[in-house]
Amino acid sequence: MGQKVNPVGFRLGTSRDHDSVWYAKAKDYSSLVMEDINIREKIKSILPQAPISSISIKRTMEELIIDINTSRPGVVIGKKGEEIEKIKRELKKIVNQDVKLNVVEVKQPDRCSASCNISYTATRKKNYVQKSNEKSSSKHNETGSKRNKN
Repeated sequence: MGQKVNPVGFRLGTSRDHDSVWYAKAKDYSSLVMEDINIREKIKSILPQAPISSISIKRTMEELIIDINTSRPGVVIGKKGEEIEKIKRELKKIVNQDVKLNVVEVKQPDRCSASCNISYTATRKKNYVQKSNEKSSSKHNETGSKRNKN
Protein backbone atom coordinates (compact mmCIF):
# COMPACT_ATOMS: atom_id res chain seq x y z
CA MET A 1 0.00 0.00 0.00
CA GLY A 2 1.14 3.50 -0.75
CA GLN A 3 1.61 6.22 1.80
CA LYS A 4 -1.26 8.68 2.01
CA VAL A 5 -0.27 12.31 2.48
CA ASN A 6 -2.67 15.04 3.54
CA PRO A 7 -2.80 17.58 0.69
CA VAL A 8 -2.78 20.54 3.08
CA GLY A 9 0.32 19.29 4.89
CA PHE A 10 1.98 18.54 1.57
CA ARG A 11 1.50 22.14 0.35
CA LEU A 12 2.39 23.97 3.58
CA GLY A 13 5.35 26.26 3.15
CA THR A 14 5.42 26.09 -0.65
CA SER A 15 2.09 27.29 -1.99
CA ARG A 16 0.02 27.66 1.16
CA ASP A 17 0.49 29.12 4.65
CA HIS A 18 -0.76 27.84 7.97
CA ASP A 19 -4.34 28.72 8.93
CA SER A 20 -3.25 29.70 12.44
CA VAL A 21 -0.07 31.64 13.19
CA TRP A 22 0.96 31.84 16.84
CA TYR A 23 3.36 30.44 19.39
CA ALA A 24 2.43 28.90 22.74
CA LYS A 25 4.00 26.95 25.54
CA ALA A 26 3.23 23.24 25.74
CA LYS A 27 0.70 23.62 28.56
CA ASP A 28 -1.34 26.26 26.66
CA TYR A 29 -1.16 24.68 23.21
CA SER A 30 -4.20 22.38 23.38
CA SER A 31 -6.47 25.08 24.83
CA LEU A 32 -5.46 27.54 22.10
CA VAL A 33 -6.08 24.97 19.36
CA MET A 34 -9.57 24.33 20.76
CA GLU A 35 -10.11 28.08 20.98
CA ASP A 36 -9.22 28.42 17.28
CA ILE A 37 -11.69 25.68 16.38
CA ASN A 38 -14.42 27.35 18.46
CA ILE A 39 -13.71 30.71 16.82
CA ARG A 40 -14.05 29.24 13.31
CA GLU A 41 -17.27 27.41 14.21
CA LYS A 42 -18.75 30.55 15.82
CA ILE A 43 -18.00 32.70 12.77
CA LYS A 44 -19.50 30.12 10.42
CA SER A 45 -22.60 29.79 12.62
CA ILE A 46 -23.11 33.57 12.74
CA LEU A 47 -22.62 33.91 8.97
CA PRO A 48 -24.09 30.78 7.36
CA GLN A 49 -25.21 32.75 4.29
CA ALA A 50 -21.75 34.19 3.59
CA PRO A 51 -19.43 32.31 1.21
CA ILE A 52 -16.36 32.17 3.47
CA SER A 53 -13.40 30.50 1.81
CA SER A 54 -11.00 30.54 4.75
CA ILE A 55 -10.45 32.00 8.21
CA SER A 56 -6.89 32.67 9.33
CA ILE A 57 -6.02 33.46 12.94
CA LYS A 58 -2.94 35.32 14.16
CA ARG A 59 -2.20 35.84 17.83
CA THR A 60 0.05 38.40 19.46
CA MET A 61 0.50 39.03 23.16
CA GLU A 62 -2.16 41.77 23.20
CA GLU A 63 -4.62 40.97 20.46
CA LEU A 64 -6.17 38.35 18.21
CA ILE A 65 -6.21 39.14 14.49
CA ILE A 66 -8.73 37.22 12.38
CA ASP A 67 -8.75 37.42 8.57
CA ILE A 68 -11.98 36.31 6.92
CA ASN A 69 -11.50 35.57 3.21
CA THR A 70 -14.76 35.81 1.28
CA SER A 71 -15.97 36.49 -2.23
CA ARG A 72 -18.83 38.68 -0.91
CA PRO A 73 -17.45 41.03 1.76
CA GLY A 74 -20.69 43.04 1.89
CA VAL A 75 -22.51 40.05 3.37
CA VAL A 76 -19.85 39.62 6.06
CA ILE A 77 -19.65 43.32 6.96
CA GLY A 78 -23.40 43.93 6.94
CA LYS A 79 -25.19 47.27 6.92
CA LYS A 80 -22.98 49.90 8.55
CA GLY A 81 -20.73 47.18 9.99
CA GLU A 82 -23.44 45.56 12.13
CA GLU A 83 -22.34 41.98 11.42
CA ILE A 84 -18.69 42.75 12.21
CA GLU A 85 -19.65 44.25 15.56
CA LYS A 86 -21.88 41.26 16.30
CA ILE A 87 -19.01 38.86 15.54
CA LYS A 88 -16.62 40.86 17.75
CA ARG A 89 -19.06 40.77 20.67
CA GLU A 90 -19.56 37.02 20.33
CA LEU A 91 -15.83 36.33 20.03
CA LYS A 92 -14.97 38.41 23.09
CA LYS A 93 -17.14 35.99 25.07
CA ILE A 94 -14.87 33.14 23.93
CA VAL A 95 -11.50 34.92 23.96
CA ASN A 96 -10.05 37.12 26.69
CA GLN A 97 -8.10 39.30 24.24
CA ASP A 98 -8.84 42.25 22.00
CA VAL A 99 -10.25 41.00 18.70
CA LYS A 100 -9.41 42.63 15.38
CA LEU A 101 -11.35 41.44 12.31
CA ASN A 102 -10.18 41.91 8.74
CA VAL A 103 -12.47 41.07 5.85
CA VAL A 104 -10.44 40.20 2.76
CA GLU A 105 -12.12 39.95 -0.62
CA VAL A 106 -11.24 36.98 -2.77
CA LYS A 107 -10.48 38.51 -6.16
CA GLN A 108 -11.27 35.38 -8.17
CA PRO A 109 -14.16 33.58 -6.47
CA ASP A 110 -14.02 30.82 -9.09
CA ARG A 111 -10.65 29.82 -7.67
CA CYS A 112 -12.08 29.94 -4.18
CA SER A 113 -12.14 26.61 -2.37
CA ALA A 114 -14.69 24.24 -3.79
CA SER A 115 -16.27 23.65 -0.40
CA CYS A 116 -16.98 27.37 -0.08
CA ASN A 117 -18.88 27.49 -3.35
CA ILE A 118 -20.69 24.20 -2.79
CA SER A 119 -21.87 25.11 0.71
CA TYR A 120 -23.00 28.55 -0.43
CA THR A 121 -25.03 27.23 -3.36
CA ALA A 122 -26.43 24.40 -1.26
CA THR A 123 -27.80 26.82 1.34
CA ARG A 124 -29.30 29.00 -1.38
CA LYS A 125 -30.97 26.01 -3.05
CA LYS A 126 -32.12 24.64 0.30
CA ASN A 127 -33.88 27.92 1.08
CA TYR A 128 -35.46 27.93 -2.38
CA VAL A 129 -36.67 24.34 -2.01
CA GLN A 130 -38.13 25.07 1.43
CA LYS A 131 -40.01 28.12 0.13
CA SER A 132 -41.38 26.25 -2.90
CA ASN A 133 -42.50 23.35 -0.68
CA GLU A 134 -44.31 25.77 1.63
CA LYS A 135 -46.11 27.33 -1.33
CA SER A 136 -47.15 23.96 -2.76
CA SER A 137 -48.37 22.69 0.63
CA SER A 138 -50.47 25.83 1.11
CA LYS A 139 -52.03 25.28 -2.34
CA HIS A 140 -52.82 21.67 -1.43
CA ASN A 141 -54.46 22.81 1.80
CA GLU A 142 -56.61 25.29 -0.09
CA THR A 143 -57.76 22.72 -2.65
CA GLY A 144 -58.32 20.13 0.03
CA SER A 145 -60.51 22.50 2.04
CA LYS A 146 -62.63 23.21 -1.08
CA ARG A 147 -63.22 19.48 -1.55
CA ASN A 148 -64.34 19.08 2.03
CA LYS A 149 -66.93 21.85 1.66
CA ASN A 150 -68.60 20.21 -1.39
